[in-house]
Amino acid sequence: MQTIKIERPDFSGGIPAARRRYLAIAGILFRLLTPAQRRSLYRRTARSLGGAPRATRRRLAGNCGKADPAFGSGVAAALGLLV
Repeated sequence: MQTIKIERPDFSGGIPAARRRYLAIAGILFRLLTPAQRRSLYRRTARSLGGAPRATRRRLAGNCGKADPAFGSGVAAALGLLV
C-alpha cells in the first residue's frame, strides 16, 4: 500500500498563508491611496453596505482591519460602528 503525504495548510497566526497574502496585498494597495482616496473608499463602502446586517458590516470592518488597521477603523467609522 502506498502512503500519500498530504501537506497541511499553514495556519500560523490562525490565518492560512493564501489569506495572509491576500490581506497583505490589500493593505499595500490601501497604503498607496491618498487621504482623499481613502475617504472616498470609506464613503463608497458605507454606501454599498449601509443596509447590510450589523454582523456583516462588523465582519467587513474586521477584515479591512486585518489588511491595515487604519483601513478597518475608517470603514468601521463610515459604517457607523464603534471604532
